[in-house]
Amino acid sequence: MNGNLAELPLYWKAPYQTTLITEIIDIKENNVALKQTIFYPGGGGQPCDEGILEFRNGESSEEFRIISTYKEDGKIWHKLGHKGNSLSPGQQVLLKLDWEKRYSLMRAHTAQHLFSHFIKKKFDCETLKANFEPFTIDIEVDKELSAENVFEVLSDVNLAISKNSKVNSIIISQEEYQQKYRNKIRGKDSKEDIVRLIEIEEIDDLVCCGGTHVDNLLEIQGIILQELKHNKIKLLIGEHGLSYANKQRDYVIQLEKITTKKNDKLISVIKNRFEDYIRVNDALVETLSLIFKNIKQSTEAVKNLNYTNLKLQNVNRETIINSIKSIPPGVFITLLGYNNILYFISTSDVSSADVVKKLQETNNYKGGGNQKFAQIKLEETEKIEEIEKKIRQIVENLQPS
Repeated sequence: MNGNLAELPLYWKAPYQTTLITEIIDIKENNVALKQTIFYPGGGGQPCDEGILEFRNGESSEEFRIISTYKEDGKIWHKLGHKGNSLSPGQQVLLKLDWEKRYSLMRAHTAQHLFSHFIKKKFDCETLKANFEPFTIDIEVDKELSAENVFEVLSDVNLAISKNSKVNSIIISQEEYQQKYRNKIRGKDSKEDIVRLIEIEEIDDLVCCGGTHVDNLLEIQGIILQELKHNKIKLLIGEHGLSYANKQRDYVIQLEKITTKKNDKLISVIKNRFEDYIRVNDALVETLSLIFKNIKQSTEAVKNLNYTNLKLQNVNRETIINSIKSIPPGVFITLLGYNNILYFISTSDVSSADVVKKLQETNNYKGGGNQKFAQIKLEETEKIEEIEKKIRQIVENLQPS
């Protein structure tokens, strides 16, 4: 980022703005760069914005779905769902932000700052990374916390939310940052010419951050623990957290009816059922690990790697992750698992994430991942056989000739 304060992005200066008339400055294939934008390009664990680009030509108009936004070569690019032959540099267009997604991420990102502040304060526990989906926060920390620890933190978090504290965006030069703020921040330092800080009043939390945030903690509405595994914490915010908590309470009421056990006796019954679940899950992991270990026997050669596809619709993400280490090198696997999720697993030079990106160029699949592991959500009406043909071709094309 350059050092010109006048050229600050609108998603910093006006995060609640949902529409903008702006001008096209560059086009490459179905990617458009604009003179100004309200769309956040993603970063720091926060996904990019999506929405609509509308071009009016006289009395007629054409809409393009913006399926992703990203930074490249000093510009913010807006990837369109289809190529716009009617678009050219110099034209004025109307941007319409997918506000529901943006606002849910603003709430989630601010909630993460709040949670990370209190785990640092109470347990000297650092946040290693955080990722967001609408109304959901996945946090990895540097210590293994107990459920009691997390509930203690959430008690302080939700109390802070109720106090109507303001959230401020402070934008300063690197020089001013070093002089006034460098020794006050929590988390990572910033080396940018222009430094953007997020401050939560009342608790004196100050973090270098380029994401989008709400103006007031009350907008978060509350945070609920969904899942805790070792040093990984999944949190739900607002109405989604409340809905989840109500469902959990309903399950307990139903269990009380079924077992006629209450309080400590009910906990003992649930614990026994959970231990049974763990034993079944361990057996499933062991079985899948054995399948993976011998996978080369059922693969076909696609150039320099071994390729295959599996359909195991009772297998979920956790089971796959716990079994991956048994896969030999040089293999690429697609696995259709529980809830119509298609997983991509690679121990080869072909990146699972690259295959997903290629698929997303023609279909607006939700998903993503990394070199070794990625996933997308398929619609019920899609034919897996047709998708597998595309994947095989992509895997072949991604390898050097």
